[in-house]
Amino acid sequence: MYSSPTPNSHKSTTQRHTPATPTGPAPASPPAGDERGSGNPCSNTTHSEPTGAAPTTTTTENDWELAWEDDVGSSEDEAGPPPTMPRAIQFERGRAVAENMLLTRRRVDRFLGEGEDGVRWDTADASEEEEPTLLVEKPNPGMFRLWRVLGKGSFGKVVLVQKQTGPEAGGLFAMKTLRKAHLLKRGQIERTKTERKVLSLLHHPFIMKLHFAFQTDAKLFLVLDYCAGGEIFFHLSRHRRFSEKGARFYTAELLLALGHCHANGILYRDLKPENVLLDSQGHVKLGDFGLAKDNIRHAVKGAHSRVGTPEYMAPEILQQIGHGFCVDYWGLGMLVYEMMTGLPPWYTTDRQVLFKKLNSAPLDIPSFFSPAASAFVVSLLQRDPRRRLGVRGNRSVQEHDFFNSMDFVALLAKKIRPPISPCEGWNPSQIADDDVVHDAGGQEPNIRSVELDAATANFDKQFTRMSVDSSVGHCSEYDSADGVYSEGELHEKTFVGFTFDERNLSGATASLITL
Repeated sequence: MYSSPTPNSHKSTTQRHTPATPTGPAPASPPAGDERGSGNPCSNTTHSEPTGAAPTTTTTENDWELAWEDDVGSSEDEAGPPPTMPRAIQFERGRAVAENMLLTRRRVDRFLGEGEDGVRWDTADASEEEEPTLLVEKPNPGMFRLWRVLGKGSFGKVVLVQKQTGPEAGGLFAMKTLRKAHLLKRGQIERTKTERKVLSLLHHPFIMKLHFAFQTDAKLFLVLDYCAGGEIFFHLSRHRRFSEKGARFYTAELLLALGHCHANGILYRDLKPENVLLDSQGHVKLGDFGLAKDNIRHAVKGAHSRVGTPEYMAPEILQQIGHGFCVDYWGLGMLVYEMMTGLPPWYTTDRQVLFKKLNSAPLDIPSFFSPAASAFVVSLLQRDPRRRLGVRGNRSVQEHDFFNSMDFVALLAKKIRPPISPCEGWNPSQIADDDVVHDAGGQEPNIRSVELDAATANFDKQFTRMSVDSSVGHCSEYDSADGVYSEGELHEKTFVGFTFDERNLSGATASLITL
């Protein structure tokens, strides 16, 4: 899920798990989506015109956010202008870049705030509404120190950061960045709206938590739980397959997470190993809500978009006959099968063959499945959602024989030991003083490399070895091209209200955590 931006996740996507793109009329087969984490819109929204001025950013923020760009490798576009370009042209180009960034932000801000499902990204701080004269630090880039890249995609990066000021100072988080120009150019506004909105609504021990959201002229930032255990996919690749006991544990925690989503009208729709992470203790954290759908209150109807990752798509999504909560129980069945065998059922690299198998091929259950596990998977993978296990609610799934030995109350309280301890020997609560040193200049604190290695041991080294720093002295061709499209005048307020601070929820009514 941290893989980058979206990061899904903290790693790059494998080719076999690529979200499909929702479109209008159903094509012969869902087209392959963007790089994992890039995602696609979840629904078509009727837009209305909001009003108000877009917030501005400071020079400090601009300088800081430029450090996220690798001059050569962080974009797919060509390199910047040659250093021999005349100074006057460089000046004009720099001014054009700044203007384009501002115009892009205003247009994206407008799109984010449009329609009934519009999201106010830059919300006012709760303390300001109660006491306007009270000075409270709003979330901003300067609050965080960048340590290591966890994932990278076409929209930006996911980086391990450490909070420098205020409550939770010293704590580690995963900061996900999204490039506004790419979101606009590739039609990812609806996906971003949904993810921001859903993450701020859900509060559950087995769902990734959104702590802060803020923006600069060029980027959006989401500060999330740092799940030091990495993705289930990472561990499944190591172990080949999990024991039935291990699969039962993760399935039960995910079942509680899905139940919380459904109780709050949220349809997840993208359950797969890459989107399930482990915290430092080994408990699951469901992440990447870019394909989620809100305001769903029915088991088999309410949504119609053809979205998801092809290998895990439910038949009712493929056929576009309408779907509800039962698609998530299909996804759970696919995940249980994969955890116990190493591959999802009906897996093939031929997309056309895959869709035919998902719709009609018989399900082969390996002989090493217990009778309870076999019955459980078969019940979840019923092609008729009205006959699927879960159509009568989350509790009916908990009561299946597969969970006869599971104490869901103890599980929710995290009193059952996870089958994998992903971070043995590392204390994730915070970086101890002994692990912080000063650089040669004696100014900036740095975590020892050995400590960072331990903190990121469950992430792909191709990302963790990337530099989070780059030169801030010049722009690339990619940057200068952002926002320069033949799409008419750019407008304001697409991402107004993006800012989020979970500390402001202290006086709000929390969502119920249910079994």
